[in-house]
Amino acid sequence: MHYERYKMKKEKLLVIFNLILIPFCSYLFVLKGDIYKDTLSTIGSSKENQIYLIIWGICICIFFGFCINDLMKRFAIKSKLIKVFMVISCLFLILTVCIPYLPDTKPTIANIHLICAYFGILLIIITLYVFAFIIKNSYKSIYKKIILYLNILVISCILLYFLTMSSGFLEIVIVDGMSVLLYLITIWHRKYLLIKNTKIIF
Repeated sequence: MHYERYKMKKEKLLVIFNLILIPFCSYLFVLKGDIYKDTLSTIGSSKENQIYLIIWGICICIFFGFCINDLMKRFAIKSKLIKVFMVISCLFLILTVCIPYLPDTKPTIANIHLICAYFGILLIIITLYVFAFIIKNSYKSIYKKIILYLNILVISCILLYFLTMSSGFLEIVIVDGMSVLLYLITIWHRKYLLIKNTKIIF
């Protein structure tokens, strides 16, 4: 009984964070600048916004790390590769928000900031692709859904970038898209188990 209550509370927290807080907070942060002209880096480079960028980045890393760890438990996966990718991606993202983006006065540091940002996002995407391929044999239906979602997200981001030329808008789409995907995987897993248990009964 206590375990079931714990699971229900965790599900509610995932809904609140994945579908409400992460997208909403990301959007609010972008509103501090021009979503079509500014990137998260340029918005967060000002002194008044830098602390918000750092807090936002660290919270995103903690949350994504928690979600990946939760999924590994749900799917009974023990993969050092996923953990290594996740840790490295979080380190890159934390470095990104902590290193100021000042291309006019500190171009070298600004380039390091950009490198960390690109590698951080790229490794999160790769982490989910690796996760999908690991569960391929045991959860084929979920594997197909994850791959389809990731492919659509990646292609959409590429098209959006060329249409809007706004990396700020792109960053929000990626972060929010990943947040929604992490929640969807928990839903797909729950439905998979429900169908499997129903078949066993009958």
